[in-house]
Amino acid sequence: MTFDPAYSDALIRADVVMISTGANDGEPAGQAWKAGKCGGADGYCFRALADQWRTNFDAMLDEVDQFRGGKSTAVRLVTNANEFLSDPGLIEYFGPDFGLSEGAAITAFHHDALCAVAAEHDGLCVDLRPVLNGPNLNQPCDVNTQEAMQAVADALVATGHPSFKGRRSDDAGAPQGGRGTSTLGALGPDFPPWVSA
Repeated sequence: MTFDPAYSDALIRADVVMISTGANDGEPAGQAWKAGKCGGADGYCFRALADQWRTNFDAMLDEVDQFRGGKSTAVRLVTNANEFLSDPGLIEYFGPDFGLSEGAAITAFHHDALCAVAAEHDGLCVDLRPVLNGPNLNQPCDVNTQEAMQAVADALVATGHPSFKGRRSDDAGAPQGGRGTSTLGALGPDFPPWVSA
């Protein structure tokens, strides 16, 4: 954001900011795991990735604060479903058992990093893993469907936050397709400043 004026200019004008990132940061750790160099059974490289995520997400929110200059801003940090259970490319690369073991741990690390940062910035965090991967966190889910986006919208409305009072979940702005964009369309000025979903 600080190196590209187009991004920083857009951020200065944005009342709603969505941050959906982190997965690509995992590529070096995934390669280390594949090569058998991930720190043994404890998966050190994945825990190190979680520390990197937390630092990066915190810095991003600090940047948003700085560029917005104290103006009310709705920020959506997007947690993930366990893509290791459903993405064919990931299953081919890591194998069919990875999703319920290391893949579940990586997804939990990502969730925990986002939610910790949201809490530090007085935010609300919604765990989408049971919403998208089922109550036992073990069901594959195509997140690029209207059904998945509606489930995300339902989960946000179910928080009972005052900004959603009187809204139906289908009013929460769930568009067709589009990873992680389901609740941005109808945000009002009283929306919480930091929301992790």
